[in-house]
Amino acid sequence: MRKFFITIVGGAIASLTLNSQILINENIVNPKASAKINEIGAEILAKTNINIYLIAVNNLGGKKIKDYEAEKAEELKKPYILLTLSKDDKQVDIISSPIATDKFDKEDVLDPTGGTIIPILVTKVKKDMKIDDKHSAAMLNGYADIAAQVANSYDIELKSGLGDTNRIIINLIRLFVYGSILLVILMYLKRRFLGKKE
Repeated sequence: MRKFFITIVGGAIASLTLNSQILINENIVNPKASAKINEIGAEILAKTNINIYLIAVNNLGGKKIKDYEAEKAEELKKPYILLTLSKDDKQVDIISSPIATDKFDKEDVLDPTGGTIIPILVTKVKKDMKIDDKHSAAMLNGYADIAAQVANSYDIELKSGLGDTNRIIINLIRLFVYGSILLVILMYLKRRFLGKKE
């Protein structure tokens, strides 16, 4: 009976590991965000047969992110999309197998001002916020955005997705970024105008 119990538990743990869409996480994405990512990934895989993988490492060991991704891609089950973050190198990228490439817009996700990842990564960390929370939020938002786009391309509903909440967060970030740019421009014009007046 004990052996049977160990076998069942061991099998369940192995199954969870095999079904995880997070290939590597060097304590960058917190457990709550990781669980949500795996939930979204499992649903999109079941409904579209596309694996959306995530790798979050502290550094690339001197490698270029493209080379690092190419190495990892050899181990991935096709069709796939791979989202990779290197925290210390401040690099993020997405690659995909040919079938999955036209199911989402890479440039839209990685847009420095309007995307779902980079605007979060470049925001200043508040006093009550841990820096890792910023990376967790960026990866979860980016992952959810990719999954939502894939779901839309197949015209299916993604029940585990972040939906409107994700879009509201993205729009607030955009508002903050554009507002900051506008504020800088206005301050520059004000100084220039007042300088000429004097």
